[in-house]
Formats: sequence, structure tokens, C-alpha cells
Amino acid sequence: MTCPVTIGYHLRTVAEAANEDLERGMSLSDVAPFWRVIDARTPTVRKLSFGAEFVAAQRKREGLKP
Repeated sequence: MTCPVTIGYHLRTVAEAANEDLERGMSLSDVAPFWRVIDARTPTVRKLSFGAEFVAAQRKREGLKP
């Protein structure tokens, strides 16, 4: 069993780290693709410093459901 709160906490950590890497100039293909495991409507996305728009855009770019 896993705790959804703990999973959300760690997903947020990975997403924020990936965003920091992108802001430092790292290419999109070199960061953790966290948008593949969370969608723009996931509660965790509301807590991200960069918002749900990025997640939605990446999911759309890869042909995933928003």
C-alpha cells in the first residue's frame, strides 16, 4: 500500500526539481517527465510554483489526456 499524501509530496518534489532544471537551461528531454504520471487536474498540480499550464501543455504535446 502507498499513502496518497506521501506520493503527492514526492511527486511535487520531483516536479519542482525538474522545473528548476528547466529554468537553468536544461533541455526538456533531460528532465524527469513528471507530467506523464500526473495530469493538470491532480490536486498536487495546484501546489506547484509554475502552475498547471505547463503540465497540460506537455501532456498535450505527448498526446496524453489533459
